[in-house]
Amino acid sequence: RELYETGMSVIIPSTRKSRPDSLTHRVKTTSNFVNIMAKMAASRQGFAEAVMLSSEGYVADATVDNVFIIKDGELLTPPKHVGIIAGITRNAILEMAKELGFSAREEILLPHDLYNADECFLTGTAAGIMPVVRVDERVIGNGHPGDLTHQLMIAYWELVKRDGVPVYTK
Repeated sequence: RELYETGMSVIIPSTRKSRPDSLTHRVKTTSNFVNIMAKMAASRQGFAEAVMLSSEGYVADATVDNVFIIKDGELLTPPKHVGIIAGITRNAILEMAKELGFSAREEILLPHDLYNADECFLTGTAAGIMPVVRVDERVIGNGHPGDLTHQLMIAYWELVKRDGVPVYTK
């Protein structure tokens, strides 16, 4: 809960994702070995998560989440062809952002783009939207979750409450 308010720190490990043309890259259950290695590297170095690079060195996704940055008011996320798993939450955020009037698009991203982003966040089914405030010890924006990320978080949880299927009932 605290990380939603303070943001998390991530690392870009030396471990790379498998090539997008490999047989197993889009199958979550068979492509997790590399992600597990990256997550272990992040943990050993005191980071909560690892942002994976493609075999070509492009930002792909985190070990269990998709990556977004905000630069100059525009929402950017890596395209599917770099080898990401196209998450349900990622797709919902792209649709929702456009409905809210944000400019949102897929874009090839390099580590440099993350380091110089105004804001950064991860998305996933379990996490929703998780702000990122440091990448490889580099502070993102002002070192706190950004205003646009916060707006998207509020809108996302409202969407989940409105359209989501209740998991817990009393």
